[in-house]
Amino acid sequence: MAETSGPLTDISDTWSRSPLLTTKLYIPPARPNLVPRPHLTRRFDAGLTGKLTLISAPAGFGKTTVLSEWISHSRQRRVTWFTLDEGDNDPIRFWSYFIASLQRLTPGLGENTLSLFQSPQPPPLDVCLTVLLNELAAVAERFALVLDDYHYIENPTLHEAITFLLDHAPPQFHLIITTRVDPPLPLSRLRSRGQLTELRAADLRFTLAEAATFLNEVMGLNLSAEVVAALEPRTEGWIVGLQLAAMSMQGREDITGFVQAFTGSHRYILDYLTDEVLAQQPPVTQNFLLQTAILDRFCAPLCEAVTGQGDGQSTLERLEQANLFIVALDDARQWYRYHHLFAEVLQARLRQAQPDLEPVLHRRAREWLEQNGLTHEAINHALAGHDFEQAARLIERVHSVMWQKGEIKTLQAWLAAIPLSVWRTHPRLWLVQAWAAMTVGELSEADEQLREAEAALALLDEDHARSLRPEVLAFRASYASLSRDPAAVELTQQALQLLPQDYWMRGMLVVFLGAAYYATGDLHAAAEVLAQGRSMLSTPGMQSHRIHLLPLDGMVHHAQGQLRRAWSLIRQALDLVEPGGRPIPFVGTLFTYMCASQVLYDLNELDQVEIYLTRCVDQAVKFGSTESQVFALSGLAHLGLARDDLAAAENYTHQVEALLRTQTFNINIMAYVEYHHFLFLLKQNNLTAAAAWVESHTGRPGPLIPYFHHLARPQILMAQGNFDAALANLTTLVQEAQNTGHGRLLIKALVLQALVLQALGHTSQALPPLNQALSLAEPEGFIRLFVDEGEPMSNLLRQAHAHGIAPDYVTKLLAAFDAEGAGRQSRLEPVEGEAGEKSPLPPRSPTSLLIEPLSERELELLRLVADGLSNQEIAQELFLAVGTVKKHLNNIFGKLSVSSRTQAVAYARELDLL
Repeated sequence: MAETSGPLTDISDTWSRSPLLTTKLYIPPARPNLVPRPHLTRRFDAGLTGKLTLISAPAGFGKTTVLSEWISHSRQRRVTWFTLDEGDNDPIRFWSYFIASLQRLTPGLGENTLSLFQSPQPPPLDVCLTVLLNELAAVAERFALVLDDYHYIENPTLHEAITFLLDHAPPQFHLIITTRVDPPLPLSRLRSRGQLTELRAADLRFTLAEAATFLNEVMGLNLSAEVVAALEPRTEGWIVGLQLAAMSMQGREDITGFVQAFTGSHRYILDYLTDEVLAQQPPVTQNFLLQTAILDRFCAPLCEAVTGQGDGQSTLERLEQANLFIVALDDARQWYRYHHLFAEVLQARLRQAQPDLEPVLHRRAREWLEQNGLTHEAINHALAGHDFEQAARLIERVHSVMWQKGEIKTLQAWLAAIPLSVWRTHPRLWLVQAWAAMTVGELSEADEQLREAEAALALLDEDHARSLRPEVLAFRASYASLSRDPAAVELTQQALQLLPQDYWMRGMLVVFLGAAYYATGDLHAAAEVLAQGRSMLSTPGMQSHRIHLLPLDGMVHHAQGQLRRAWSLIRQALDLVEPGGRPIPFVGTLFTYMCASQVLYDLNELDQVEIYLTRCVDQAVKFGSTESQVFALSGLAHLGLARDDLAAAENYTHQVEALLRTQTFNINIMAYVEYHHFLFLLKQNNLTAAAAWVESHTGRPGPLIPYFHHLARPQILMAQGNFDAALANLTTLVQEAQNTGHGRLLIKALVLQALVLQALGHTSQALPPLNQALSLAEPEGFIRLFVDEGEPMSNLLRQAHAHGIAPDYVTKLLAAFDAEGAGRQSRLEPVEGEAGEKSPLPPRSPTSLLIEPLSERELELLRLVADGLSNQEIAQELFLAVGTVKKHLNNIFGKLSVSSRTQAVAYARELDLL
């Protein structure tokens, strides 16, 4: 149940660097003198077998009270609580508290989900919530979560999320919602399925017997049955009305006359009786109530700071003892709030009686909250009190933490409330707005905000401008990198030199600089910069930066020939982009998949290459990244060449060509795509076209990364039989690769050099470069750099084996050749039919008709294959055995007349099955 809390208690966790208010997560303790309502308790108990309990009634009907009574009725019941307010319409804030509430029952629950919501480009709801649902399903015991005051939620996105959660919730999870108005959730559907328990105003009203108990035993009155019977219909069982009436009757002699005059609507009764209640309080208590009514929640020190009175704790205890609409928010009774209706009336009275005092009270509250580390609440009071200078100052202080938590919408709402005149004296606000715009991809708005910040520098005094100028430069460098400005490298270097070492943006700038060095082929500088970045980005809240840095660092090590280290880094990135085993559609996910395919290809893990490239295509379509689609489809075409499946290679090549006609693509992406096309031409023995490709790339200025055009020239010369020219070219390339630390390129160049010498009849001279290549490749596990060269390399490796060169490694490579040859042979053999007869593969075309259609289960499984899921992942998704998945796949292959997952997906798309 609830834990004891001090006045400044907050939640510190692994995914947030700013505190959450624990008072929002405490279950309101039940009062010892409540009216017993066992019939409602029984309804709550029965409702746990469904998905949702809805307590919907106007204010003052005791929704929260009856729920806290039910929870306290059995201390063994596993229930957690989240009290909502207007600020929880920010999705990140909502899910932060939602998951923090869950973690009070199960520590660590939901952390993967929150990391998705907090990413700068959050995934779709269903992706995030699927991860959360998987985590909820792993909890063994039944439990319930209460969303109290849900009427504050107006964000449609959150309503959609709760609907999804209810539709797919595991049976052990139950949701309870209290609200003044029915939420836009699928109540009719839940009701028709028997999954909804509803308690409304008619259920919550006090019966005549309950009203008598409340008035006489709880409120301490001694009313006759006749007076109770007369009062009850006037309040219609409205609990807060009865409470106000009872407080007004205390000390009165003419009780009967009071009851007879007691008429009107609930709101009228509330206003009337609040005046009556306030009038009966001592002046000191009246002032305390009015002045603290501006606070959403309060403790004794905060009340003392706001009112200037020094007896805050004793005053709160007296108010609670008097049942004066004050609600304890923790077991220690240190944090409280007023009943919402009571607070609203008090605030209205304050504005009427002392309109000039309200800004002063907000200022006092802001000062105390700021001093005690509750900056989020302090900003809200600064804005409420129109103290925009202080609000701007506080936003400047916390904006980096807000961005790292993903609370962009809250930041933007705060900024929207600040007048333009304040922005001119706080130009950092433009930077905050610019970074928010860059985060959501609105680059034109980001540029506009940056220009405003740059212009504002001229209006500041020199000391202020000098301190702000490096930040402006850092944001400009970030914009330049995102918009691919050629000045990005220089701007980033300048910003890193000028920024303080602990500045929050240094990590992302390091990623940008490392990418620039890698693109120019300076691997040493790139590795050095990214190594510094790894330590910078090791702190919580830096996940989005790490998602970019890790695979980039992996590619730098890959280019250096350090394949094992490269795969280790990329695996770390894969863990981040696939929490719960499902990918998040974040640009870093696409980049991670692209890098993983490169490293896995060199390791000869072709099935894994296919899985990640297929996932990349699928996620790129969802994310809208045509560049990533082009890269992945080109990679699949190259995979077809490696498998000697020219039909698949040609199919993917056509898809790439269609996309290339739609727009101009990044030069680094195009380097991969064009080189794969060159290899396709060589495979087709189209030497004329391949030579033309090389000529069109000859003399291009450019670094060794991407280095493919450096390899293409000796490769076309070898294909043309011009081995002397090829040898001269490779001699230069080997030297250049050695000088620049490009280990992978060096291995490939040495492999080609050995093949050229063998082709020239100099086998003895071919073995030294081959030996050097093997010595570099063996510790890292390179396979494809050798196997891709086919039979000539296989023959040369046998010569090396005969000379005792790297015998274990050569044996492993020759086994890979043998497996490659067996795979090619199997693709040439006919397919075994159901009756055992042999039949050739039929030609495939978009108009082909299947002899036997795919079943619904087979179509479902095929869609998961297209999503890039492995057999094990499909088995988990569909609750099947892995052997059953394989059986379904064999049936699918037979019906489609294909022999691989790639072919199946490609052909199914041709037939519009996917």
